[in-house]
Amino acid sequence: MSDNYEIWTTDEVMDYLLVGRNTLYNLLRKGKIKGFKIGSCWKIPKIVAVVYYIFDVLHSFLDKSCTDTTGDIIKKETFRS
Repeated sequence: MSDNYEIWTTDEVMDYLLVGRNTLYNLLRKGKIKGFKIGSCWKIPKIVAVVYYIFDVLHSFLDKSCTDTTGDIIKKETFRS
């Protein structure tokens, strides 16, 4: 089976995202991570966890101020259109 169709358990997603159980369940409940239940167990497609991680990293990067080559601070508002 291709990695694109790999399904992870909550434990695997927690290990990948480095979050705890409560945080993961909150993300699932709020719909920030899409998953489905089989019985009482959550299953999350691997690609969903990977995409969430990428967007979380990008969001963290863009939220921080950066310095340009002159050493001046570029505020995060500079990145928004």
